[in-house]
Amino acid sequence: MPQSTRSIQTPEQAKKTPQESAHAVSSSRSKGTMVKTDIRIIYGDTDQMGVVYYGNYLRFFEAARNEWLRAKGARWREIEATHSIYLPVVEAKVNYKRPAFYDDVIAIEARLGDLGRASLRFDYRILRGTDLLVLGHTIHACVSREGDVREFPETLHERLRAGR
Repeated sequence: MPQSTRSIQTPEQAKKTPQESAHAVSSSRSKGTMVKTDIRIIYGDTDQMGVVYYGNYLRFFEAARNEWLRAKGARWREIEATHSIYLPVVEAKVNYKRPAFYDDVIAIEARLGDLGRASLRFDYRILRGTDLLVLGHTIHACVSREGDVREFPETLHERLRAGR
């Protein structure tokens, strides 16, 4: 994946971005802190016409989700090792508005939308400058190595809740 950078904004700062009022992130659920990850599109992310392949937006969501967790002090590798839990995607929605192209720098904004006892939802926006390209979300179940649904460990649940 291309090199990325991230920045953190409060909900108030995020509201000041262009098109924020016209394009809420997937739903009104997204009230938490947004973490922005910038990625430059490489040729391998595109088709022969230089347009980003549609499935790669889910990879971009994953990069932003990992940066959100990292910004909250919840490094995923450590969570898996410490708590023996996993967060498989059980639902993904991508609403394509405009394409991204080779060499574009895109910003992927991620927020924790909903946090349940054994699941969570991340909401995403992908922008090129002020142009809204994609809206989406992923829902994740908290499961054991065997695939059994588990509640989040209390310390992790508190950290995620505090990071919203």
